[in-house]
Amino acid sequence: MQTSGWLQLALYVIALAAITKPTGLYLVRVLDANGKTWFDPWLGPLERLTYRVMGVDSRQEHDWKQYTLAMLLFSLVGCLFTYAILRLQHLLPLNPQKFNALSAHLAFNTAVSFTTNTNWQSYSGETTMSYLSQMAGLAFHNFVSAATGIAIAAALVLNAFQGNVVFFFSPSEVEAKKAPVDKAFRVGGMVEKGSLKRQADGLTVNFVVTDTAKTIPVTYTGILPDLFKEGKGVVAQGKLGPDGVFHASEVLAKHDENYMPPEAAHALSKAEAEKAARSVTPGTSK
Repeated sequence: MQTSGWLQLALYVIALAAITKPTGLYLVRVLDANGKTWFDPWLGPLERLTYRVMGVDSRQEHDWKQYTLAMLLFSLVGCLFTYAILRLQHLLPLNPQKFNALSAHLAFNTAVSFTTNTNWQSYSGETTMSYLSQMAGLAFHNFVSAATGIAIAAALVLNAFQGNVVFFFSPSEVEAKKAPVDKAFRVGGMVEKGSLKRQADGLTVNFVVTDTAKTIPVTYTGILPDLFKEGKGVVAQGKLGPDGVFHASEVLAKHDENYMPPEAAHALSKAEAEKAARSVTPGTSK
């Protein structure tokens, strides 16, 4: 290989390495329902409008059947869209060469091929396809078919890990509806003083967890850790019920009298900082 070829290869590898981390971070934010990207100010309103029109709750996860159905319907609509363009290209604009419509079998084969990202062609595009067919039909699938593949790969990876991953949310975040629906998560903070109530069965207890800004009622049936006390830090794992009560399946123990679970300590400090920021009015300082 010549020197110019080696230079081109080196530049390609350097450029690929340079964009790997920022691209990965961007994709993480895109695939996170609560993630924020640079395009949110422009595309966010359109995304939320699309969700409302289609009745989609971005906080509600799909099971494998819903995900498969959504993928198949999305691909079917795209395939039919491309097939229609190829069959009607002689009637559509951006066809200065006056190309005729593709035959039914060729249009179907091409539409399915580009929908599945195989991009099989048995013709010369420049002498068969109008500009509109190439742009809106074929180039369109070069993007969305790859995006579908990324979405499926992300779903498989997330499903493989989510069985063992339980996320933490503070009472403020639960109040802001950032916590998942119908899925286990952890909530933590401090046990509000005077909130601990024991039921007649001797095992069921009710208490309130606070981060000093918001509170969430918790119910738990089982034996509490020995060092569980009002006014002390706690982390509970479970699900949020439709009544707004957090039904804990586990209450995590502390190591000693002065121990504060890291998640709870972070939630408390974050809430205190937000309260302090809200208490500072324009023209005053601390």
